[in-house]
Amino acid sequence: MKKLKRPNRSRKIMLVLLLCAVGTVTLEAQNYGFMYIANGTTTSSSITAGNWYTIGSESGTADDFMAGPLSGWNNTTANRLTATTGTNKRYLVQVSLSFGGETTTWDIGISINGGTPSDLVMQRTIGSKDQGNVTGCAHFTLSSGDYLELKAKPTATGSIKPYHAQVSLVELNSISDTDYGGMKISGNSTAQTLGASGVYQTLTGFSAVSELKGWTAGTNLLTADAESAGTYFVTFSASYVGNGPNDNSASKYTMGVSLDGNNPGSIVTIRASSAADIGNVGGCGIISISAGKTLSVRVFASANSAPITVNYANLSFYKISGTTTSSYGGMTRATDQSVTLTQNTWTEVPNLSSKTLNNWTFESNGLHATTGTLSAGMYFLKYSASVDASTATDIAREFSLGIYVGGSLHTPSRVNRKLSSNTDIGALGGVSLINIDSDTDIIKFMIMNSTDGGTLDVKKASIILHLVEEGPTIDGSLPVELSRWDASSGQGDVRLEWTTESEIENQGFIIERKLSDEGEFRPIASYLSDRVLIGQGSTTRQTQYIFIDSDVNVGDRYDYRLCDVDYKGKIIRHDAISIVVTAKDDIQHPGSMSLLNAYPNPFNPATTIEYAISQASQVNLTIYDLGGNRIAQLVQRPQEAGWHSVVWNGLNHEGQSMPTGVYLANLQDQSHSRVIKITYLK
Repeated sequence: MKKLKRPNRSRKIMLVLLLCAVGTVTLEAQNYGFMYIANGTTTSSSITAGNWYTIGSESGTADDFMAGPLSGWNNTTANRLTATTGTNKRYLVQVSLSFGGETTTWDIGISINGGTPSDLVMQRTIGSKDQGNVTGCAHFTLSSGDYLELKAKPTATGSIKPYHAQVSLVELNSISDTDYGGMKISGNSTAQTLGASGVYQTLTGFSAVSELKGWTAGTNLLTADAESAGTYFVTFSASYVGNGPNDNSASKYTMGVSLDGNNPGSIVTIRASSAADIGNVGGCGIISISAGKTLSVRVFASANSAPITVNYANLSFYKISGTTTSSYGGMTRATDQSVTLTQNTWTEVPNLSSKTLNNWTFESNGLHATTGTLSAGMYFLKYSASVDASTATDIAREFSLGIYVGGSLHTPSRVNRKLSSNTDIGALGGVSLINIDSDTDIIKFMIMNSTDGGTLDVKKASIILHLVEEGPTIDGSLPVELSRWDASSGQGDVRLEWTTESEIENQGFIIERKLSDEGEFRPIASYLSDRVLIGQGSTTRQTQYIFIDSDVNVGDRYDYRLCDVDYKGKIIRHDAISIVVTAKDDIQHPGSMSLLNAYPNPFNPATTIEYAISQASQVNLTIYDLGGNRIAQLVQRPQEAGWHSVVWNGLNHEGQSMPTGVYLANLQDQSHSRVIKITYLK
């Protein structure tokens, strides 16, 4: 089959939440961005020792980063996030990478504008039986035009194979009264000797990040100012060398975030690390902090006087309370929990407990979006766990963590690694942006063993989420807004064309086909194998797609159905269209009614609306405002099959100029109806 994809038009469309007789409370949204690799299979070319390599940079592979939800950012250039608005905006950036590759130590970091990673760097030694995971966080000040890339650097020349990768960022200084802070360790090589086994002590070597709001830096700690009390989204990461000659005799290190010098409570990770191993841990939680209280990182080892060398570490946090529209939630596991697994089957992590809920509820071991509250919208999500296989046989085991939303795996929200033996304790974590639009969107924490099933022990686990852009009251809106879906023939094949006005968490499309006299549709092409059918993730831009089906017979009539698949695996099937295959130069009329986007859009003073009808029919093209009031009647007459256009000059039916705003163009023929949004700017 021949497959083509028409490039996006350069113009932008304002994203508008369409509500039919439903009110909503709005708030200033934070800018955010997300890109990811899911289920990667491609090994990179050889990377020279000491050189930085951009993850996903080898064009033409299926393992380039895909765009997730974006606001104020784009993924137009492959494998990077680029800011499209703002000056000197402060962002919290979080990263996760699950990977295999050359048996060596790897540096993984965030590059700004092509530079060498510095403020957010993680390290991980990959052993002969190992797949590793690193996760990290840091604050950055960024302006329009700045871009981020995820890079990797090996100590010895070799290749890297990304399995799952996530780069997520959220703006901090767009919310009124948002306080935030952080501190970091960067490029340290000095060991710190810990005290007695099981006794926490403060991790040293930290310095405050360049910008603090509402917080004061001290020695290896940060103190909340008098007006900074509230609820905080807190995350930390560390890459360190442990004690012991090898994995089978490694020391176990327990590390976490301390509130006011107390032992860590809800934000704790555990990992075994030897002197031959550089490991990475990351943790997260939601903490209520009073004025004058401190945050620090504390650690202890399983052996007396064990050394630890923390090469890189970050503690980052920001306040999420203080507005009536705040929505957040979390759940955690603080003690060991054995989980019996079946090979390659996702299993729920049991016996979690809730942690600080607002506009969410905790029941049936999951977080529930609450009907009638402000729980709908885009969420910044972080999750982490520490796992061992001490009761299993001594083999290397691959396991994964994943987030279920509404009963299905949220595709970008998965990480994995291997435990090298049954004495190994592994830590891993991930980040994501997730759209919540239904009260059936229950968040579940899942685990899977891909090697042999058996039992894994979840020693620590945490998942937290926070609203960054408010959505409408939960209403089950569709992930893809389709404005055109059409078939034509005339070259002995079938040309399918469709246009989306916006996409929300869209993995891609599946095309189904049947002969018109058959009873069952069958898939003929999928985004899983055809790159031109890969969706845009989340975007407010209009996107046009073309697919040419050459595996057809002249003279036969075929029915086609377009399906889109969201990150949760939910499939939406759109209306079927019908077409008779004709030979060269025997051009048919459009196979269905189509309403193209107005151009230009936004517009001033006039816009042209293009549309097509498949057969002669009475046609009505009407402009409405968002309240459902009729503004102008552009077409109200019989028309022949084919393509048509009409101009709207922003006037109502009385010839009065309409105010700036969003309007609806509604096209109707005798059997179909289509609607698009048009933005009028004065």
